[in-house]
Amino acid sequence: MKFFSFIIILVLAAAFSSCSPSLYFPDRVNAPGFTNQGQAFLTASIKPQIGTNDSMEPKGKGTSFNLDAGYAVSDHIGIIASYRGLNDRGVSEKDWIKLADGIGGIFSGKRYEAAVGYFSGKRNGIMADIYGGIGSGYIDRTGYYAPQYNFRTNYMNYFVQGSIGGNWEFVRLSTGLKIAVYDFIRFDAVTPDIRYTIAETRDGGRRDVTQQAFTFGTYYMDVQMGYRYVMFDFQQGLSAQLSGGPLKACPYYMTLGISLRLDPQFRSNHSTNINTNE
Repeated sequence: MKFFSFIIILVLAAAFSSCSPSLYFPDRVNAPGFTNQGQAFLTASIKPQIGTNDSMEPKGKGTSFNLDAGYAVSDHIGIIASYRGLNDRGVSEKDWIKLADGIGGIFSGKRYEAAVGYFSGKRNGIMADIYGGIGSGYIDRTGYYAPQYNFRTNYMNYFVQGSIGGNWEFVRLSTGLKIAVYDFIRFDAVTPDIRYTIAETRDGGRRDVTQQAFTFGTYYMDVQMGYRYVMFDFQQGLSAQLSGGPLKACPYYMTLGISLRLDPQFRSNHSTNINTNE
């Protein structure tokens, strides 16, 4: 009951949060859905990016690219890895009055993650898993109206994620929660003081972004439809900040992609069908 109460609070917090991101941009969760040893997958997806609506500002690019992979090394242990790209995301610079309202600009960056975890389930039935991992990345900001606030930051992130779902012949479903802590280990800016004000509270509270931890919770739903080796993937999620100075992250994301999957059972079923026909 407490878990579902937390999910409701997370969704409400995300839905009513402001949206002028600068240091955190929500991304899809790697959803492996393993049930047996030897399974593997590679998922390539794109995420739509909302640009600016000012004719004078650079609008940024409309999509970013993501890559997920994983392998089940045993019947209960899996490893996963991810790449996340932030592809010149445009955020309006004219929508904010002070840094506490958001900074705006063109944002780009990359992040790499890896995790190991435990899973259990049936090939045609219910499955569940939990993973813990680590990642690293960077974000660059380039401004049109305010180039004096240009910066580059490097960060580490530490996360745990869990999911529950089901696998069937043509459909795979999963839903879960990811908790991630971001540690900005380096922050270089044209205006050095921005490291104190980029996460400033509305009452003027200031603290160096490299001296605090930022925690985010992401609730997601992942749907795959197809047959055996190739499946279309759709994922959407809501993200909310749980600790640290306010980073004004946009709560909602959506991705579309294609997943290539391998399973020793595919070959076994194929051999069985051939022998039956003979």
